[in-house]
Amino acid sequence: MDYQQLGKNIQLYRKQKGMTQALLAEFTGYSPTYIGSLENGRSKPSLEAVIRIANSLDVTPDQLLHDSLNCP
Repeated sequence: MDYQQLGKNIQLYRKQKGMTQALLAEFTGYSPTYIGSLENGRSKPSLEAVIRIANSLDVTPDQLLHDSLNCP
């Protein structure tokens, strides 16, 4: 899994919604630091985190994971 690409996707959808990292953190229950580390590819989110973030951004988990999975 390409966590950097996942982070870029999170950042892209967050910015499209006009949200700050702090606001996304508030909606998801995570810290702004954690959201930042996800967006920079430094942290590996759990499935629960991916779903919470997707729900907060009104996108599907598939949209967040697009181009981040290495499938044959």
